[in-house]
Amino acid sequence: MGAATVLGVGSVLLRAPSSVAAGSPSPRAVARAAAGGLREAAGGSPARRFGSGSERTWVEVRGLDGPQGPEVADRVLSAVRTLPGVEAADVHRPWSRIVVSAGPDGPSEETLCRVVDDNDTATATKISDHRPIDLPGDDVVLVARAVGAATVGLGVAPAGRFLRLPRLPTALASGVVSVDYQPRLRGWVEKAVGPGATDLLFATATVYTLTLSPDSLALDAALRGALVAETWSARRAWQRVEPALHAAVDGPPASLPPRVAPTGLVERYAERAGLAGLVGDVALGAVTRNPASIGIATLVAAPKATRSARELFAATLGRGLADRHDVLPLHPRRCAAWTGSMRW
Repeated sequence: MGAATVLGVGSVLLRAPSSVAAGSPSPRAVARAAAGGLREAAGGSPARRFGSGSERTWVEVRGLDGPQGPEVADRVLSAVRTLPGVEAADVHRPWSRIVVSAGPDGPSEETLCRVVDDNDTATATKISDHRPIDLPGDDVVLVARAVGAATVGLGVAPAGRFLRLPRLPTALASGVVSVDYQPRLRGWVEKAVGPGATDLLFATATVYTLTLSPDSLALDAALRGALVAETWSARRAWQRVEPALHAAVDGPPASLPPRVAPTGLVERYAERAGLAGLVGDVALGAVTRNPASIGIATLVAAPKATRSARELFAATLGRGLADRHDVLPLHPRRCAAWTGSMRW
């Protein structure tokens, strides 16, 4: 299973898009999105979503779904339309975005975000309770996938072994991995801090870096690369179809569906494997009384291959749908869970 996963990831990465510059965010946009995403993952206020393409920029407007939504929309529109270089601006309520068309001398994304921030937060609901709607073209979505502990740590772990840095106990990795791949335990953490913060807290790449395990880290980095490729394809498809969608879709602000933990075949297998691994750890501990042996047994028993294979399949499917058919799932996590519940 592990070898097949690596080969599958490699085939995805070899088909990476060639027109990278066409849809890439600017360096300043990347820095802004990265700072906001890290703050959000650490439990801070949600980052404001924004993105651009085809000489159009969309910026999240908060408070449109509240009682003063029309007032917020009018105030933001008035402020943006007075900026030099703005050719057209419309508030799209289903996406909670203002869509701005501007010429070469128009305002930058940073300027638009600052103007929107000055005019919508006064009447918006509590920012800490705000759940932003992610769109495939948002810079934060791309940066969150691209800036991962796996990519950074891939150079740290081999360097640590070369420099003979002290290796942390295997029990550290086993504890994090066992929670990460146990659906029930991970679900409790996601409910408490959110999916983004959970990925940061239980990123196995961080543990692999600290324990200087480059082999496992390389596999995790390859899988994350496949997810980045999927996000990139969705971004490019969004930039192609967004003008037509903006003109065709109208109505009140969309409400996010409640987060429901998936209960497919992968989750059921992970629950059973986790229970069997716990029983095995207790038995092994009673016989050997060796924490290192218990940690190794936990790592071996964790159902990592099942989830990795599912996420790779879902990422490849999502990328193909975006590249060939301009299909854009707004909740890719749900698509991944759905593929895990399919019976072949």
